[in-house]
Amino acid sequence: MVKRLLDSGTQALFFPMVQSVDEAMAVAPPATHLVVLWRRWRGSGYRLRPHHRLLPTGRRRNHRHRAARNQAALDAAVEIGTVDGVDGVFFGPADIGADIGFVGQPMHPSVWDLIRPTATKLIEAGVPVGTIVTDLAFATDLLNSGFTFVACANDTGLLAQAADDAVATVRRGLT
Repeated sequence: MVKRLLDSGTQALFFPMVQSVDEAMAVAPPATHLVVLWRRWRGSGYRLRPHHRLLPTGRRRNHRHRAARNQAALDAAVEIGTVDGVDGVFFGPADIGADIGFVGQPMHPSVWDLIRPTATKLIEAGVPVGTIVTDLAFATDLLNSGFTFVACANDTGLLAQAADDAVATVRRGLT
């Protein structure tokens, strides 16, 4: 399937939930262009899956096991990122935050205390590193510190902001 997608002209593939070297090797045949998307067991983007916000992370079944497995993935990030065929590692701060008890707080300092040292090791190893943040100044800081790619907005956030701006503009014009 990977070869078929690449042969069709796809420039890059993101593989979610890769948490070990063996998993990276299974999805990254040599001479392809893949980006490993490191995520927890299921994405926790707070704007993407609001139904996940209904229960605190600690009440999810097997949460401690999943969090430990994901910590192992962070510890193995350089090895995962240097697998032949893996062209980069993407960190999901909302997912990592949920794993460590900061649900809906992807910008919490504790989240970035985990991501930054791991990202630095990857950058030093020559592995491109990416993430997503909605704070534009922080996105700029990450790029200046060596991150290769930083998504700094998402469709639902942009749509919500545009809707808020439209309502505010109309309200300001009311007499």
